[in-house]
Amino acid sequence: AAGTAPVPAPRKNGFVLTPARRALLNGLNADLTKPEEYEKTGKLVRISQQNNGCTAYALLDTSTGKGLGFVFAEAPIRLDKLVDKDVAVKGTAYRIPKWKNPVVGVGTISVVGE
Repeated sequence: AAGTAPVPAPRKNGFVLTPARRALLNGLNADLTKPEEYEKTGKLVRISQQNNGCTAYALLDTSTGKGLGFVFAEAPIRLDKLVDKDVAVKGTAYRIPKWKNPVVGVGTISVVGE
């Protein structure tokens, strides 16, 4: 809405950036000054390329197989339990120069249809 001050980044979608994760994101040259609200549904997959240790997971469009973002979560969220499931993700996305897809900190994740 016009005239409302921007909310401090992570609160709305329940994602809080930890100092350790911030360091990993900085290592990827992520733009931490412009976090974006992220809300997408797709298939969670494990990826072999660990992105500097930041994340081993990605969200793919279930119909096209295209990447929707690289995702990571902090405890108590366990992404390993959700691999190969269709999930709804809400969180905070960080853009990385030259990367098509953002890196996303998961605030909430739920299995579609459960």
